[in-house]
Amino acid sequence: MTRMIGSYCVVLAILFASSPALAQTDTEKIRARVKHGQKVSITDDQGREIKGRISTMTADGLTILVEGGSADVP
Repeated sequence: MTRMIGSYCVVLAILFASSPALAQTDTEKIRARVKHGQKVSITDDQGREIKGRISTMTADGLTILVEGGSADVP
């Protein structure tokens, strides 16, 4: 009986430990990988490439500092 309870506790611990990673939104995944000021290259749905540095990150997208101004990327 004690082994069975111990097994259930291990399974529950694994499930609870991994659930936050599964619940991450796309925005949270991006924020975990890139930082303010980092150089990036982004290719949009139509194949256009934007190169620059990350200026701001919001829930709706990014603002990239590009040569001569900035570009908003949803």
